[in-house]
Amino acid sequence: MHAAAPSDGYRQYWLYAGLPLLACAAVLASQSTGVALARFERIVSFFGDPAFIAIGETFLPYSPEDSIAYAILVGMANSIGVTIAGIVLSTVLGTLIAFGILSSSTPLSLICRTYVLVIRSVPLLVQLLLLYALTQYLPQLRNAASIGDAVLISNRGIIIPSVTVEGWAWLLICAGMAAAMLGRRLLHLAVLRERMPRAAAWAPIAILVVTFGISIVLGVSVEVPVRAGFGYRGGFSLSPEMASLIFGLTIYFAAYIAEIVRGGIIAVPRGQWEGAASLGLPKLHTTLFVITPQAVRLILPPLISQFLNQFKASTLAIAIGFPDLSSIVNALISRTGQALLLVLVMMLIYSAISLLISFSVQRLEARLRRY
Repeated sequence: MHAAAPSDGYRQYWLYAGLPLLACAAVLASQSTGVALARFERIVSFFGDPAFIAIGETFLPYSPEDSIAYAILVGMANSIGVTIAGIVLSTVLGTLIAFGILSSSTPLSLICRTYVLVIRSVPLLVQLLLLYALTQYLPQLRNAASIGDAVLISNRGIIIPSVTVEGWAWLLICAGMAAAMLGRRLLHLAVLRERMPRAAAWAPIAILVVTFGISIVLGVSVEVPVRAGFGYRGGFSLSPEMASLIFGLTIYFAAYIAEIVRGGIIAVPRGQWEGAASLGLPKLHTTLFVITPQAVRLILPPLISQFLNQFKASTLAIAIGFPDLSSIVNALISRTGQALLLVLVMMLIYSAISLLISFSVQRLEARLRRY
């Protein structure tokens, strides 16, 4: 059996991404040119009309007078924002739980196994509703619990330090990343051809570290929330709805990711552990530098599915009142009555982002398989 050519994956993604566009083109082609143009103009003008809906919490600046297209963009940013936070936190927590399950400590292993069993047995929607209900029992803002004088927790949400990055700092970071990627490629080829020592392969990492260091020192400012009267000043506020959604996604999907990571580590041949032990490597070094790189190749495929499920599960935000893409589209449907058009747009957005997530992780998986 021959392995599929790398271009086959690209063709598959282009096919999936192009099917909705082909369907739209077929609908327009079935009409006369004048009718098709008139309908297209009406659609464009519709998305340019003011939204006239209130959105309680946004990652992007928004006012009800903004266009319908911008309101949809705001909803998309909200969905992507909570999904990214959930993916990062659930991956970290799930990995820690997986190592806890495999730990030689019986109490720790039992606690982690119980966590996975209980969380996977309760539907995500129920957990979200429970977390949202629990936020109502937190102290009022004037009596907010404080974590290290940097995080305030109250029934009005969680207030964390905010980070402000100057425009030129973003440019410097992007330039540093581009230089590091190009340098890594060139140095990799040079090392393979034995024109440079292997130590030179660390140069791109040094470039990246220096770039980030300069950007953080000179272009990044951190504002810590401070109590001011009955409220607070500074920082970034996570509403009870947003906090419940992020922590709900984190807690729920961490249980599934823990099982994926545990299965990947167990799948690595036992001889790898024994070989590392015979060389005198400590268990921590064996886990980090021998077992984990091999397990990652096995972990990534099922991990893609969990990332996609997490993005799609963010639509449950409507149950606790967080304004994600689906809830904003529902509000627009109630105001405009254009249900079919808006639902099609929402489907296209979810399909495009899901394909992007899958494509990105599979590219990473293919890259790891080279080594």
